[in-house]
Amino acid sequence: MADPILKPTQEEILKLLEKHREGLTTQEIRREAAKNLGIPAEEVDTALRGLAFFRLIQSEEVSEHQKWFITHQGLTELGVIENPPWP
Repeated sequence: MADPILKPTQEEILKLLEKHREGLTTQEIRREAAKNLGIPAEEVDTALRGLAFFRLIQSEEVSEHQKWFITHQGLTELGVIENPPWP
C-alpha cells in the first residue's frame, strides 16, 4: 500500500488522537475539532473514515461508545516513531 496523503483535517485529527493516547469517543473528537480547530462534525466523520481506511486509527466499543485510538502506523505517519517495524 502506498503512503497515504493526509488532508489537513485528517492530520489535525490524527494529532488530536496522538495527544490523547487513551482514546477519544466520536463525540469528544467532534467537540474538540469544532471548538479548537473549527472543523464541522460532518468533516470529522469523513476524516475518521479515511484515517481508519488507511489504518492510521482504529476504533473499539467502550462502555457502549465507539472510541478511537491512534495506531502505530498513525504515529509513524506523524513522525512520532521514526523506524516502523518490518514489514
